[in-house]
Amino acid sequence: MNEKDIKNEARIMAHEHVVCQLSLLLYRLLPPGSASVMHQGTKASAQRLTFPGLDPALSDLFSAELELAFDRLAGMQNRLSESAQSQPTKRS
Repeated sequence: MNEKDIKNEARIMAHEHVVCQLSLLLYRLLPPGSASVMHQGTKASAQRLTFPGLDPALSDLFSAELELAFDRLAGMQNRLSESAQSQPTKRS
């Protein structure tokens, strides 16, 4: 891995973290269980995606990688949520 790869990976990780934080804020406004329903819907959509211009094998690979990325984000959301719930609330 070179310096450019490391910088790009760090940027992606930062974006993933921000997306997870924003998702957690959204899920707090929705009924319990909404996060799981949304995640399952997103995974199902990724499984059905096709990518024009790619041969079928590469299209399947892309869909599988996208599905894994959604799983990774859901895992990050769960860990952030658990961490936030274990933190004592601050009172003024």
